[in-house]
Amino acid sequence: MVITVVGLALIGVGVNLVVGNDPKAADHAAPSRLALAAFVVIVILLVARFGRGFLAQTGVLLGLLAGTAVAVPLGLVDFSAARTAVCRGQRAVPLRRPQFPAVAVPSMCVVMLVLFAESTADLIAVAELTGKRLTTAETWRGGLAADGLSGVLGGVMNAFWTRQVFARNVGLVTMTRVRSRHVATVAGALLVVLARPESWARARGGRCRSRWSARRVS
Repeated sequence: MVITVVGLALIGVGVNLVVGNDPKAADHAAPSRLALAAFVVIVILLVARFGRGFLAQTGVLLGLLAGTAVAVPLGLVDFSAARTAVCRGQRAVPLRRPQFPAVAVPSMCVVMLVLFAESTADLIAVAELTGKRLTTAETWRGGLAADGLSGVLGGVMNAFWTRQVFARNVGLVTMTRVRSRHVATVAGALLVVLARPESWARARGGRCRSRWSARRVS
């Protein structure tokens, strides 16, 4: 149910990715765009239908790779932005002094209470999926404390909340039956790697400047 709701909410985003965001563009809803999207969907369906085990679960990834492989020789992929990329490294804790507005603090406390209620439901759902029982107070305190710690780390790294990988993927645990926490660890490591465009830009012979040096030059 969760995955279905998320998928329905993202239909509009997927349509814009296929036809283009600018209705006035010359290639808006071009046949090449529609054909490429249909090819990707067909690859995904074929992998899901005829694949077995782990291969069947990688249909979306294989579809994207196949679509990219077809789009590159057709000139539908543009790497110009990567050649002139500006490195946007994540900075921990702004240099200015933190502020605690009197109105924002109570509001955030209410938000955190709602999120902790959601965390309690997530803990119960994951415990049922993994065959574990949340019978001790230490277990509850540990789970909620971990959520609180992730919120603190998210604030340090200028993010609001960092536990979506846990809450949003309870439905995926049910579908895939993969119950290892190392999945989230590997996914986080991949996000860290993909967040650094410098190596990608240099690999394509481009220049990648620091955001701060670019600001000084301008």
